[in-house]
Amino acid sequence: MKIDAINRSDLIQQVSEKFRMEIRDAESIIHIILESLSQSLISGERIEIRGFGSFELRFRPSRPARNPKTGETVQTEPSYSIHFKPGKEMRERVQESMAKSEPDNQALTKPITSGFTLGWKSPSSQQRPLFNDLLDRLERKDWKD
Repeated sequence: MKIDAINRSDLIQQVSEKFRMEIRDAESIIHIILESLSQSLISGERIEIRGFGSFELRFRPSRPARNPKTGETVQTEPSYSIHFKPGKEMRERVQESMAKSEPDNQALTKPITSGFTLGWKSPSSQQRPLFNDLLDRLERKDWKD
């Protein structure tokens, strides 16, 4: 499994090729769709695309946090975040696809170069058995020692 990202230009290119249309027309279509989705979220509406998934806003209340540099306690601002929940059909298709492909150990450990990084480190050879045990327990939903 290769971690890659599709961007707006790739999407425009795919739509243009699939429907045999000019790039500028595909670009207009993608712009209209993304703008419509954005405006719906800005208005506080939930977006549900059957078979794909849903987007909704989630409120994050203010909370105490620490400045890592100084150790000082600060209060975070309340905010909203966009949450995506994949639909059942999408989850099943992804799981089926991943089951057929050869697992790539780097997919879990390699940070994505663009966007939001998780700061995930590859487990060392000494940690790998514990890591694999943890993954097995997660799959079985077995949290008892």
